[in-house]
Amino acid sequence: MKRLAALVAAILIFGGFCVWWFSPTQVLKRRCRDLCQILTLDAGTAPASRTINSLQFDRLLQPNVEFDIPSISEANGNFDRIEINSAFTWLCNNAKETKFRLVRFDRIVIEGGHASVSARLEARVLLPGAQVVDSLGDATFIWKKTEDGWRLEKAGWRE
Repeated sequence: MKRLAALVAAILIFGGFCVWWFSPTQVLKRRCRDLCQILTLDAGTAPASRTINSLQFDRLLQPNVEFDIPSISEANGNFDRIEINSAFTWLCNNAKETKFRLVRFDRIVIEGGHASVSARLEARVLLPGAQVVDSLGDATFIWKKTEDGWRLEKAGWRE
């Protein structure tokens, strides 16, 4: 009888964990963390190994993504996934270092096939011959549910 009770308890705990792990809120948090991890390029890493991240980056993007970043005028508007991957490849080949760290999630709202995630991010971008961008800001990510998971549809940044 004790073994049966232990087995039932283990199944219930595992089932509860699976429900939590695969809930849309947790999946979206992991997607945002994946995005930050992909965008982080450690100093001294070879450009070829950095470019491998572009394969992971591509799977997170809708065919068109809108950016709203007032502090960088060239980074605003709608861009094709190909343009974004090209820009990311350029960044991989030229950046000395980039770091994107999620400090906290402020709000996650899921409505049907769309979700809005507001988070506090710490960003650092070091390009050769340019001033270091090192700031704390508020990011907004709009995700769209597709057949193969959540994909980024819009991203915004406010310092």
